Amino acid sequence: MTTGERAPVVLAAPPEVLDDDPRARDCADPLEPLLVPAALRVPAALALMRRRGLDHLVVRDGTHQPRVLSEVALLRRLAAAAGPEDHARRALESVGLIARAVPRLPADMPLPDAVAELLAADDDMAVLVHAGEPVALLTAGSVLRAIGTTRRPGTRSPR
Repeated sequence: MTTGERAPVVLAAPPEVLDDDPRARDCADPLEPLLVPAALRVPAALALMRRRGLDHLVVRDGTHQPRVLSEVALLRRLAAAAGPEDHARRALESVGLIARAVPRLPADMPLPDAVAELLAADDDMAVLVHAGEPVALLTAGSVLRAIGTTRRPGTRSPR
């Protein structure tokens, strides 16, 4: 090689290989069955979660910033009560007081990029948006389920 010439770039895979990473939306739970109003009371939220087999609810308060309520957050809130009166008061709170903000990510983002964003935010879930509207909830559980059921071409399934 002469001065000014560059060494050839070595790629990990030929450029004609298509990226077959799933989109974040493909692995996430649709929002529709998860959506609840912020005024919903804790007992109704618990009953809904139990009836539908849900771990999370997405709380809408009229803004485009939905928040997430997890069963773990509900449990922590109720367990932190200082005595029976406080427990009764907390049990009647609206879910809008307990739900927390989570990152918002593009629904069509490749799943590995979405996972990297979650890790960078030190969070375990994100609301996915498309055209400015929330469309799905990506959780650590939904990512793990997707990883556990997805095989890449040419790979063998575990025995």
